[in-house]
Amino acid sequence: MQRIVKSYRKPPEIDNVKCRFEPTVQVIQAGAIDVVNTDPVLHNTHGFYGKRTAFNLALPNQGQRITSQLDRPGLVRIECDSHGWMLAWVYVADSPYYARTAKDGSFSITDIPPGLHVGRDSKLCRGYRHSCDGKGE
Repeated sequence: MQRIVKSYRKPPEIDNVKCRFEPTVQVIQAGAIDVVNTDPVLHNTHGFYGKRTAFNLALPNQGQRITSQLDRPGLVRIECDSHGWMLAWVYVADSPYYARTAKDGSFSITDIPPGLHVGRDSKLCRGYRHSCDGKGE
């Protein structure tokens, strides 16, 4: 008899906290993301792939949590339709090999198979995204 082990990892989340998003930048694999409202006020959390809506969720209750899907790789801009200053970014990776840098700029990606790989980096500065592609071994 073969034993099947399932992974029950908690999905990544974006939280409305003190009328800002936490975290403001994150990288996730395609799949579920929990949208949470920690605030005692209404938030309307709206995710966009460019101009296309990825999700649009009204969260009127403190402690409310709604699971949404981000199945398409790429950059998702997150806004609150109720509070125009709220902005966050989620990069949906099409690979399990990604990292977000630490405050000192360091990062580590482990278990990459040998061979030639194409890398990509992005940085966000005041809401603008800058990218460059490179090749490495």
